[in-house]
Amino acid sequence: MLSDLERQDDEIFAIENICSPNQFRYKKKTNIECFFSVSCELANENVLIDYKNVTKKVYIKYLPPVRLYVQLPKDYPSASPPKYNIAINWMTPWQVSLTCQKLDELWQRNESNEILFIWLEFLKSDLLNFLHIEDILEVSYLMELYENPDDEFLLEVLNWTDERVVYGGLFLNPIERLKEYNESRDRFEFESQFHLCDICFCTSAGQMCIRVDGCNHAFCKECILQYLTMKINERYVLIQCPAADCKVKMKCSQIRGICSTELFQKYEEYLFEKQILNMKKLNLVYCPRRFCQKAVYVKFGESLASCPACEYNFCAFCFKVYHGVSACEMDSKEKLQLIKEYESADLAKKKFLDKKYGRHQIRQIVEKQLTNEYLQKNTKACPTCGVVTAKLTGCNLMTCSHCHSQFCWLCNSKIVSSDEYEHFKSTTNGPCSGRLFEPIDNQIDDFDPEVDNGYDIVPNWNLDMFLNMLHARH
Repeated sequence: MLSDLERQDDEIFAIENICSPNQFRYKKKTNIECFFSVSCELANENVLIDYKNVTKKVYIKYLPPVRLYVQLPKDYPSASPPKYNIAINWMTPWQVSLTCQKLDELWQRNESNEILFIWLEFLKSDLLNFLHIEDILEVSYLMELYENPDDEFLLEVLNWTDERVVYGGLFLNPIERLKEYNESRDRFEFESQFHLCDICFCTSAGQMCIRVDGCNHAFCKECILQYLTMKINERYVLIQCPAADCKVKMKCSQIRGICSTELFQKYEEYLFEKQILNMKKLNLVYCPRRFCQKAVYVKFGESLASCPACEYNFCAFCFKVYHGVSACEMDSKEKLQLIKEYESADLAKKKFLDKKYGRHQIRQIVEKQLTNEYLQKNTKACPTCGVVTAKLTGCNLMTCSHCHSQFCWLCNSKIVSSDEYEHFKSTTNGPCSGRLFEPIDNQIDDFDPEVDNGYDIVPNWNLDMFLNMLHARH
């Protein structure tokens, strides 16, 4: 029968032949110490990074590896389990603690047997399924810890974590770290394969190729350099991917990495000239988010502004979240200011205001304002029920058409006397005495079609519309 040390040597030899040097390393001291870097297999091609305040969906196809540090006791595997520490920096503390519990459970099921390969297979193939991570990776806790590193509750959660869990970069931005690793791993995978150039149709090693960001079309470095040289010498600043029917624009940062210093300086000069010309057609606004405040250029007359820093889409007129073709919201003060501004504006200014607020909304605001002014000037509320009443002609003794109570049009007081005209006959009633038939300013006594009575001031003014809204009776 083999001794524990012999069994350990055999296990290490087998794993060394299965794993690459990047995945497994070990050293012998008093005990054997091992380091594993295990990449988890995704159930789907991509996984979505989920966070409650995320402004743009981020998908990744590679997760950072699980780091497992193992020390083999002298009586392993016959009596004692391996001692280990584990680091999974893109998981929550409770998820990593559950992983530790699962590793312990696997040892208990296979006690006195070699366990390292079983652990590796679990971490590689079954870990995400065990934690129910399929299409979405939740990072809200890690993001909140990054944004609020002094939050006592968030820090308290760390005290509940299994003591074998190791943290690295815990207070860094988890989304940025995941994106950086995904890009680095994706680039490594690309460079380790062979690719067909879409220009010369020759196959080259990935290290000799360039992949265009945004469309992933591959070209050999020599061909893409010749293509960029030709385009820049022709003073192109928006350079498309050279693949057939591809409309993706190459990024300035990628062009810099391909071109020589002299060629890129020439490209920058042409780009600067183009930007100066475009700035004459652009309006400068600033991102309304307090933590951002970056400058954003928008075409004159356009409402959609997209911040290049935080990717927030907002209205360039009202600076609220972008609302499409819907008009900007306004409070009552802003509406009054708009009416004054529109009345005094020239034709160009009116066209701009029509674009900003919408012609239909401006018309509604003006009509509503005129309606309110008309009601304030020419109507009064019944002192009993509050129904708005208008007086067109007749005496100042009013009868509400809703509650049938009587009141004085002049002082708006309720009349309860058995002789309703006493209010206008008595000399003790002050200003109302003797004014039963006093006309009002807009009273129509004699209609003459040749005389302008002031009712055509507002185009398409519909007096019947207001009369239908009011309860009038005298």
